[in-house]
Amino acid sequence: MTSLAEPGIVIGGDRLRLGPVKIVRQVRLDGVRHDLQQPELADRTIAEIGAVWGNHDSAWLSRAFKAEHEVTPTDLRRER
Repeated sequence: MTSLAEPGIVIGGDRLRLGPVKIVRQVRLDGVRHDLQQPELADRTIAEIGAVWGNHDSAWLSRAFKAEHEVTPTDLRRER
C-alpha cells in the first residue's frame, strides 16, 4: 500500500511516481473510457458519463481525455 509520504501506484511490481491528484485524475479518465465503451451506456451523453466520474467541465474532459488516451471521447465512442 502506498502512503502519502511516498506517493505512487504499483503496477506490475513497478512503482510509478504519481501524486494523489494525478492518480485520481487517471482513475476518473480510465472510468470514463470504460463507460464510453459499454453498449448499455450508449444512451448517456459523454457529459453525463463524465459527471458520474467527477468531471463536470465538458471542454476540460475532452482535452484531458485526449491527452491521456490519444483519442477524443467522441472518437472513442464512434470506434465502439
